[in-house]
Amino acid sequence: MVPDAATIARRRHLLRTIVRCTALVLLIMFVGPVLSAVLVSVLEGATFGPRFFVRVAASAGPVLAAVVLLAFERRLVMWLVPMGSHRCPQCDYFLVSLVEPRCPECGLPLTREFLDAGAGQGSGAAAGGVGRRG
Repeated sequence: MVPDAATIARRRHLLRTIVRCTALVLLIMFVGPVLSAVLVSVLEGATFGPRFFVRVAASAGPVLAAVVLLAFERRLVMWLVPMGSHRCPQCDYFLVSLVEPRCPECGLPLTREFLDAGAGQGSGAAAGGVGRRG
C-alpha cells in the first residue's frame, strides 16, 4: 500500500526534526573542545597562540558536519522520504494537468506541499495549473 500524503508529511517532519537535533548536538560537541582550548591556553599563559588555533581547528569537524547537515537538510529529507507526487498516494492514479488540488479518480485532497514537490521534480503535476510554481 502506498502511504498517503499526510503520512509522508509526518515522516518528513520527523526526519527534519531529527536532522536539526543532530546538527545541534554536533554544534554542542564543538563548544566543549573550544572552551577547553581557551581554558588551557589561558592557564598556560599563551592566550590565542598557535596551540590554541591547532586545538580549535582539530575540533572544527563537528561544526563542519552540522553546517553541511543544515545546508542540505531539505534535499536530504526529500531523498530519504520520497514522495511519488506524479501519482495519487491513495489510488495510484497518474496526476496530469490538475484543475483543482484533488485527485480526479478517488477525490483525495492534495496538499500544497505535495503539489509543489511534484512541480520541483518535473512530474506530470507540473504541467497542470495547480501544481505549477510562479
